[in-house]
Amino acid sequence: NRPDEYYVALFRQNYGTISHLFVDAEIAGNTAVSILCVANYGSIVRCGTSGNISAGYSAAGFVAGTGLSGRISDSYSTANVSASYNAAGFIYTITNTSSVTRCYSTGVVNCTSHAAGFNYVLDEGASIDSCYWDIETSGCETSVGGTGKTTAEMKQAGTFEGWDFANV
Repeated sequence: NRPDEYYVALFRQNYGTISHLFVDAEIAGNTAVSILCVANYGSIVRCGTSGNISAGYSAAGFVAGTGLSGRISDSYSTANVSASYNAAGFIYTITNTSSVTRCYSTGVVNCTSHAAGFNYVLDEGASIDSCYWDIETSGCETSVGGTGKTTAEMKQAGTFEGWDFANV
């Protein structure tokens, strides 16, 4: 825990591939705080996070942001996020030609200003496909991307369009 530091996560940057990794953590930082990675420029596949995040500014349950042509797929976060300003359940910023596909978040998002269930910033050229967040557990009914669902809907395979549960 580094409550006065910027860019706090397990990995500060990713330019390679992170796969099949689960992280449960309690993390505190000042700005750009998440559990798995602050900035993803590579590929993150089949990963998950849980725990609690506390930040002053810009926090997310999984990854703070992805840029260039970074890719995130088949991943989730149940982490709780608390920030004074700018917080999202899964990822805060998706820029350039990055993509986030088949991901979900269910953690609480507690933020004084600018809270989002799944993500808050989505640049033109970036994409979010088949991603969801729980509007009841998160406390957020809005998000720039993803689709908000009730807790009951999040427990039904039919909710997750484009997901292949038979060949996981």
